[in-house]
Amino acid sequence: MRLNENILRIKEVMGLITEQEQPKVFEINLGNLFDSGKYILNQQVIASINGVILKLREFAKKTPTTPVVVSVESSESKVPNYDREKFPSTGDRNVDFTDDKKLGVGALSALRAKSIEDYLNKTLRVPNAKIVVVNKGAQGPSWKTPFNANDPAYTANQYVKLLAKLETPVATQPTTDYTKVTKEMILTGSYYCNGKNSKGVVASANVYEPQCKLLPQNFKDGKHMSVYETKWNENVVKDAYVRPLLRWSFTWGSNNKIVKITRIEGLKNGENTTTKDISGNDPEMIYYLNINGTDVYSTYIKPNLG
Repeated sequence: MRLNENILRIKEVMGLITEQEQPKVFEINLGNLFDSGKYILNQQVIASINGVILKLREFAKKTPTTPVVVSVESSESKVPNYDREKFPSTGDRNVDFTDDKKLGVGALSALRAKSIEDYLNKTLRVPNAKIVVVNKGAQGPSWKTPFNANDPAYTANQYVKLLAKLETPVATQPTTDYTKVTKEMILTGSYYCNGKNSKGVVASANVYEPQCKLLPQNFKDGKHMSVYETKWNENVVKDAYVRPLLRWSFTWGSNNKIVKITRIEGLKNGENTTTKDISGNDPEMIYYLNINGTDVYSTYIKPNLG
């Protein structure tokens, strides 16, 4: 152990450590927690995770005012995987290794990460903690002769890591030039004439009723967008989830076409908003609609312009 680490440990024991001196990253590699083809947590896996949870809580307790990001990093090798939760091994290779039991590339890694994420969400109990999944998918060398699944070249990529990191604010600042806004800087959301948002959650009436009231009932579905909005991400402004950057309201006519598009700029906390009607090919609107790399404009708006 180096001198600085010794000093840090002594201060920690004596209760003299400051948040500035507190290590900002805590990582545990749990290795290959699961049996081949398994992804549901059994008691042995839970016991291993519970041990890590205690350490994560201690890590977070030392800097209670700083948010902690807990990452679940999962990886698999390129050895073919078979679903042994749904299809337990029978010992007969002709039965156990058929195509219908095979998992897609990266699927096992994703299933394992999801199981651990769900468990942490229920049991971590760390204030201000945010749990994220980093699915590395299939890594390492390709599966080839002599087809030895126990080869270290394969097993080295079969692991689950839990990493806790103190969240450091990013120095990004809001900009008024929309062409300089990147997808990392904002959060996006959309609402539809079926009265739900993009996640299927029931929305407030003001984001679909006025926009869709003239639309025939059989068209009030999840394909007719009523509102699209963007918000600054948490690394740009502190109250990301309550300050929309912009909102576009799409009013539908009885002819099943968008007859008006209104751009709304303002805040949800009671401050003044500014509104103006815009054209269906407004470049700023198109930029934000497609900012995540998906052509939302061509899917939901352009074909329906009146």
